[in-house]
Amino acid sequence: NKADKKKTAGRRLNIIIYFLAIGLAFLFIEIAFIQKFTLILSQPLYAVAVTLCAFLIFSGLGSLYVQHCLKTASTAFIPVLLRRSIMLIGLITVFYIVVLPLISSTMMALPEGARIISAVILAAPLAFFMGMPFSLGLATVQQTSPHLLPWAWGINGCASVLSAILAVLLAIETGFNGVMLCAVMLYFIAWLSRIKSTA
Repeated sequence: NKADKKKTAGRRLNIIIYFLAIGLAFLFIEIAFIQKFTLILSQPLYAVAVTLCAFLIFSGLGSLYVQHCLKTASTAFIPVLLRRSIMLIGLITVFYIVVLPLISSTMMALPEGARIISAVILAAPLAFFMGMPFSLGLATVQQTSPHLLPWAWGINGCASVLSAILAVLLAIETGFNGVMLCAVMLYFIAWLSRIKSTA
C-alpha cells in the first residue's frame, strides 16, 4: 500500500543521506590530515602512509569495539553509542584544528621516528571514534531493512570516490580546516538522519 511504499522510500532516503554523509566526512578528515602531516613529517609519501595506516588500524579498532558492544548490550544502545561517537568526533576535530598549528613547530623539531610516532598517536583517538558510525549504521540497516544493505555499501563507496575531488575543491575555498569543519557538519547531518529514521 501507499503507506508502506512511503515508509520504504523514507527509509531509503535516510540510508542515502547517512552513508553518503559519513563516507564523505571520513575521507574529508583523512585528506586534511594528510596535508597537515605533510608539514610535520616533511615528506608527502610519509604523510600518506602514516595517515592511511593510522586511520585504517584505529578506525578498524573502533568498528571492533562496536561489534563487542552489540554483542553485550541491547540494540537500544546503538543510538546512544552513535550520539557519543559523533559528539566526540566533532570535539576532537575542533580541538585539533586549534591545537595542531600550535604544536606543529615543536613536532617538526623532533627526530623522524618520533615525528611518525607522534603523528600516529595524534590520529589514533579521532580515527577510533570515526570507525564507529559506519558499523552502527550497518547494524541498524541489518535490523530494520536488510534488503537495503547493498545500498548502504554502494553509497558509502560512491562517497569515497567523490570525497577526494570535493575535499580539494573545498580546500581551495575554505582551507583544510574548513574541510574538517565540513566533515563535522556531515557527521551531524548523518546523526540527524539516523534520528529521523527511528522517529
